[in-house]
Amino acid sequence: MKKIVILSCLTIVISVTISLFSNIASSNPSGGPAGNTGSPADKQTCAHSGCHSGSASTVSTGILSSSVPTEGYKPGATYNVMVSQTGTGRKGFQVSPQTTAGLLRGSLIAGSGSKIVSTKYITHNASNSSNPCTWNFKWVAPAAGTGDVTFYGVVVLGTTSTKKTTLLVHEASTVQGVSNEANAKISLYPNPAIDQIQIKLADHLTTGKAMIFDENGELIQTENFDSNEFSMDVQSIPAGNYYLRVTDGQHQYFNHFVKK
Repeated sequence: MKKIVILSCLTIVISVTISLFSNIASSNPSGGPAGNTGSPADKQTCAHSGCHSGSASTVSTGILSSSVPTEGYKPGATYNVMVSQTGTGRKGFQVSPQTTAGLLRGSLIAGSGSKIVSTKYITHNASNSSNPCTWNFKWVAPAAGTGDVTFYGVVVLGTTSTKKTTLLVHEASTVQGVSNEANAKISLYPNPAIDQIQIKLADHLTTGKAMIFDENGELIQTENFDSNEFSMDVQSIPAGNYYLRVTDGQHQYFNHFVKK
């Protein structure tokens, strides 16, 4: 009887020990593995089997912020990005500026308390129990013509709380060498678009070419035009973010639109 009791107690101790080590491992105190930002390409957050329990909630503001001015980023410039988290317990994060296809936009420079994983992800290098907790890192903006960039991110608290969020920053000053003044000379509607987009140019161009590019810079559609007011059929292109380039060979104009 005594042996049975000892064995039972030993089994309980082992089970508790395994459980404790499992919780420690699942919280990734030295940084989250790549691919858990909740982006369309990652398709998951830290809230999954083998990592954190529960489900991820979405928070629109208060987690990600940056020093990118309201008029947008300048290609090649370096900006500060901040990740903030509140609450009692160990905290961590993972962030990636990427396209819906998962391509890195710009480049990352780790700051104090963070490290880069698989080139396009930045995460904590040690869990932090400060309340509130803030991590800072740097982002080098991509080349001209990239357009809007979305940062996808998650923050975790303990092993049961995961929050995901996004931060959208715009490109400013120039788009492939074209000034904002020139970009202002083209209007596009409706935006978001469903079937067609209507384009109107402030300058009177007799002939030219209109091109639609996706977020990855891939040419999706091309049409010729013979008036400064014309339309383009976008019904067949997938839902997403696009930018329009219009040129007559001497002038060029850019605008962005969303396809529903």
